[in-house]
Amino acid sequence: MTIKKTDFTEQEIKGILNHLIKAYLDDDSNSLKMTFDEMIRGTAKDLRISEEQIRIAFSHPSAAKVVTDLELSHNKLLQSNRNLMDHLKKPFAYKVGFEFTQQEAKDVWLYTQREYLGKKEYELKKFDDTIKAVANDLGLTPKQVRAAISKPDKATFRELERTHNKRVKLHFHAVKWVESAGYPRIVKVLKLSALWKWILRKKSQST
Repeated sequence: MTIKKTDFTEQEIKGILNHLIKAYLDDDSNSLKMTFDEMIRGTAKDLRISEEQIRIAFSHPSAAKVVTDLELSHNKLLQSNRNLMDHLKKPFAYKVGFEFTQQEAKDVWLYTQREYLGKKEYELKKFDDTIKAVANDLGLTPKQVRAAISKPDKATFRELERTHNKRVKLHFHAVKWVESAGYPRIVKVLKLSALWKWILRKKSQST
């Protein structure tokens, strides 16, 4: 979609706004990490138009109030998430040993869920990578993170880790299989897309 004008129809404005919502606001991997201005810049890049053009489109009477409400709501969400993450980090700055209270264990698990699990950049990384990232964020060791997360139910934790690593391994072998076949590039892309959707469907059925 390439637009080189500043007078937008309502339909075009809706298209730009829908892209910003679906690609950024509704995407957990972006919504808690990007400011609204960064999302506008991302949308401009995606649609190959300027940031100024988007702001002109969003100033249209049909969109101005909706955009303002979305920005205010997003800013509140970002601040709330920052406050929560700061609250979760503080108790673990000088944590020693592997004994965690139920609340501490819950906080570590909540942080892991909010910051890593289910996000695109960690979907295809080994579970150990997520554990190490959480440990680095909270000032803990990977063993301490494992102890905290597995405190409520070790069997559930082991199953979560096993399922995640199995999904990563399955995707790795699927990619190798498709890449080794003599398909044209576009066919490979379509096959990988279909395989990934199948993997995600299996994931949803197992949870």
